[in-house]
Amino acid sequence: KLIANPNATSAVKEWVVTTLGVDDMDITKGGEFVRLVTTAGAVEREFGAEYYRWKHASTGRTIRRSISSTIPSAIAAHVDFIAHVSEFPRNFVANGINVKAGEDTSDTKVTPEVIFNAYNVFPHTADHSTSMAVFEALGQAYSPNDLATFEQQFNVPSNKVVDVIGPNKDYECASNPNDCTEANLDVQYILGVAQGAALTFWSIAADDKTPYYDWIVAVANDDDPPK
Repeated sequence: KLIANPNATSAVKEWVVTTLGVDDMDITKGGEFVRLVTTAGAVEREFGAEYYRWKHASTGRTIRRSISSTIPSAIAAHVDFIAHVSEFPRNFVANGINVKAGEDTSDTKVTPEVIFNAYNVFPHTADHSTSMAVFEALGQAYSPNDLATFEQQFNVPSNKVVDVIGPNKDYECASNPNDCTEANLDVQYILGVAQGAALTFWSIAADDKTPYYDWIVAVANDDDPPK
C-alpha cells in the first residue's frame, strides 16, 4: 500500500487491452506487477524485440529470448522493466570446500560470536514477534538436522524454521551437500545472529527460469509477508 500507484496500474491495464488486445491479466494486490500472456509477434512489434531460440551448451535446455527490447513510450513513465523478454536465467553451482583431516582452519572460521564482535551486534536476541525470511532458488535446500548441529556447536538457542514456502528437498543434503551449501549457511547464520526470531524459508523451484521475479511477485501477493 505504501508504494501503490493506482493511476499507473490503470494506465498499463488500459494499454494492454487496447494495444495488445489482452483483457485477462494477473495483477498483484498492490498493483506493482501486471502479468499476461500474448503472442511473440505482439511483443516483437510493441517492445522492439526479436526472439531467438537459445540452447544451453551444457544442459541442452532451450529458451526464447530477445537480445534487446524497449518499453513503449505510452507506458514508459509507469513501467520499470518488462520480464521474460531479454533477460537470461542465471546458472549457479555452489562449490563445497573440502577440508583435509587434521587441517587447521582456525584462522578462517566465521562463527556467530565473531560476527557479533566484528559488527557490534548487541543485543542479538529476539522473539517470534520479529519475523524474517531467506530466499532460495536453483534447487538449494536446508537441512533441519544440520541446523540443530550448528546451534549445538556454537551455543545458539534452538530455534526451528517456522514456515517453509516452496520446495525443500532436505534429503538431498546427505547425498549431494552442494545442493544445500548456500541455503544451509543462510538459515544457520541468520538464526545465529537474530537468535529467537521467526524465520520463513521461501524457495522457488529449481527449473524456474525467472526465480527472482516470480518470488517478488509472490511476496507482493502475500497478505502478511515476513518483515
